[in-house]
Amino acid sequence: MLIDNGDKIKLSNNEISLLELFIMKKNQIVLMDEIDLCLNSIEIKSKQAIKSLIYRLRKKVGKEIILNIHSYGYMFKV
Repeated sequence: MLIDNGDKIKLSNNEISLLELFIMKKNQIVLMDEIDLCLNSIEIKSKQAIKSLIYRLRKKVGKEIILNIHSYGYMFKV
């Protein structure tokens, strides 16, 4: 669970796993393959499902924090 200005924000298991990966690799590009490997331990995800998961997580933590690096992956900007 995230807390933003006293508001509690619930995260799904997939969102938690993805956020943990982003935190471990903060300010580095996280490739789609790395995200896929991280989430495959939970269940198999399509590329579109991963994009939807990232979209939902970005809405919760802020678009400016998770940047899209075109054709490579994403970056958790701290």
